[in-house]
Amino acid sequence: MSRTGALCQSAKQGWKNPAKRFRAFFSKRMAKRKEVIDLTHDGDEPAAKRSRQITPQEEGTITQRKQKADSATIFDLTAEDERLARELQAQYDQEVPNNGHESIPPGAEDYDSQDTSPILTLGQSIRNITCSACRKKLLHEEKDVCIAFKQWLSGTEQAQNSFQQFMTGGFLQSQFEEVNSAISCPRKLCFAATCMGCGSRCFAKKNRTEAAGAREMIWCCDRGRLYLIWALLCGYDRRQTILDRRIGGGSSNLISLGLPSSGIGYGGGCVPRPSKKHGIKPPPDPEDDLIERIMSCLTALLPSLTCETPTTFDLDPPTALRSILIHSKLLNKAAELLRNDSLEDATQRLSLYQSTLKFVNQLGSHPSTARTTIHEERPESQHETDLLQISFAKSSSTKGKNKIRETNQSIATCLASFGHQSKLMLERNNANPDSFRAKDSQDMLALCRSVSDLNDFLLANSDRSSSTNDGPNSSPLAAKDSWQRALAMLELPDEGILPFFHFAKDAARITNPPLGRMKALTLELARLSTSLPPGIFVRHGSARLDVMKILIIGPRGTPYENGLFEFDLLCGANFPNEPPLMQFRTTAGGKVRFNPNLYESGKVCLSLLGTWSGEPWQPGSSTILQVLLSIQAMIFCEEPWCNEPGREGSTGTKKSKEYNKSVQGWTTQHAMGGWLKGIGEESVWSDVVMQHFQISGTEIWAKVQEWGVDDNEKEPLKEGLGVLGVVC
Repeated sequence: MSRTGALCQSAKQGWKNPAKRFRAFFSKRMAKRKEVIDLTHDGDEPAAKRSRQITPQEEGTITQRKQKADSATIFDLTAEDERLARELQAQYDQEVPNNGHESIPPGAEDYDSQDTSPILTLGQSIRNITCSACRKKLLHEEKDVCIAFKQWLSGTEQAQNSFQQFMTGGFLQSQFEEVNSAISCPRKLCFAATCMGCGSRCFAKKNRTEAAGAREMIWCCDRGRLYLIWALLCGYDRRQTILDRRIGGGSSNLISLGLPSSGIGYGGGCVPRPSKKHGIKPPPDPEDDLIERIMSCLTALLPSLTCETPTTFDLDPPTALRSILIHSKLLNKAAELLRNDSLEDATQRLSLYQSTLKFVNQLGSHPSTARTTIHEERPESQHETDLLQISFAKSSSTKGKNKIRETNQSIATCLASFGHQSKLMLERNNANPDSFRAKDSQDMLALCRSVSDLNDFLLANSDRSSSTNDGPNSSPLAAKDSWQRALAMLELPDEGILPFFHFAKDAARITNPPLGRMKALTLELARLSTSLPPGIFVRHGSARLDVMKILIIGPRGTPYENGLFEFDLLCGANFPNEPPLMQFRTTAGGKVRFNPNLYESGKVCLSLLGTWSGEPWQPGSSTILQVLLSIQAMIFCEEPWCNEPGREGSTGTKKSKEYNKSVQGWTTQHAMGGWLKGIGEESVWSDVVMQHFQISGTEIWAKVQEWGVDDNEKEPLKEGLGVLGVVC
């Protein structure tokens, strides 16, 4: 046995501090080893700056010395002895305070998700790793991490040449090369492979696994496994930060809700959007391909309690793992994907969504990551701050620049809406299996099953106490309007809708609809079930999904405020290739024109419906949700007088104010008092009418008094509120 091995054996027999005694011996051995290695470099200057060229004899001598330095048995230090020695050194470093070696703090019960100190500590420990042979630092700046990330993606040769292009949006169509926790020393004639987790020399591939999008992933130790997760997240974060800066912000609220920039049916310019042809699958997005590969690699690296040979990393992961996951932009990307209200779009990106679901499932399956990354809201930092910048901060004093002010919606909450849509699709498939026999429909159903199963799993394992529905971020207004979410969309018997439906005769003539219509209707209803904003209610037939009644509450700050406005909507035989039919019902028997776009006859002027010039209905991209949002946001507006073509510049004029005064009176008399005349009678909207005026009656009456509506116009409202017990 070598002297190193003897010392290690003595340690097992109970020395009080064997590592301290061994340290001097090991330092001398490594110093001698360094001398041999330094002889192989012939100075620190590159060959281009040397005073003379190396002769063939000298080059041969250097090669022999390098081979001797790389030998695993030099100075009687075997690979196993060196491993044991480094373990003793690590134990010693943990016993001695302020020794210059940073360690990852253990996990705590009361984990602060906004604390970035574990990330800072991890970054410092990784930066302190030196080459196991020449003792030179391997990571000097943030760019070195990005280059390592790029090497995994495209190989070493292309990493330097295409680094700037890749980090600013360029892509290389190739899978990840070998993802290894060991880094080869960049110093000439050294090239020793050092683990970035423990700092030891890597002579063989120890832990291996395969993941979709990566040829092979290899790590030396548990800390090397943590390094791989950190480096993958840092590489993605830095690239995303650069892209965010180049874009210069996100999209507007209307676009994020799916609302077209035009097509509302009144005067003004109409800028058409680029459309996609219906039924044609768009080309794959390189960004999706990159995210898919990163998530696949992370899924294989994350701790798992079901693996064949679990390690300490699997059983008790370090606190730094949760920190780097929570502060990474990748979780925000996963939440963004799961917030998608289009199952068609998700099916076209099936591979990406499968990887995302597996990634979320892996996080939600481990108790150390499930609560903080899946079930709780995540902290939101500034766009210009990323995980790599936090990791390379010089001290914790820079945390103030990363002050967290808001939180993002939890991934479990995002998945709940997606899961609800998926369950509706599966139910419709059971009722109408013939409508879902095409390959794309089967792919969609497979995705729906995966989403539904994952949602049920997370729901069953969620901590009810961590629910944020009643948290500090929930406003009193949101709590007051919670009844609207419960009544937003309901299914009624066909006979409960058709007798009061304007298009009943047209609906009866639809006998042999084309194949695919039922699937399109199911997708529309699934989207509406999770995406309807407050103030819009939908009722549809149980068998006739194409028959819908719509009720919209007038938005605050408009002359329609708190009024109830009813529409009938029918999806024709050629839907979705043709827009739906729509009829406005709140017209006081055809006597009142509430808006230049809403006629006394019930006609609704909207280019999406084909009743006005402008952006038309686009099969495959236009939706019923867009139609309803356009009516709520742009027809029921603050100054409806300006909706008429040629009046776009008439805001704030005397005529506009006079028209608002008239609309306020019509709203009070017909859109409020008209509904209260039949209070207590069973109807399609009786539940909504009762809740609306009971909960908001006092507020409604105060607004009517503020408007100064004539007594004869507000008398029906006053009588109805009195029946409900509202004091006027």
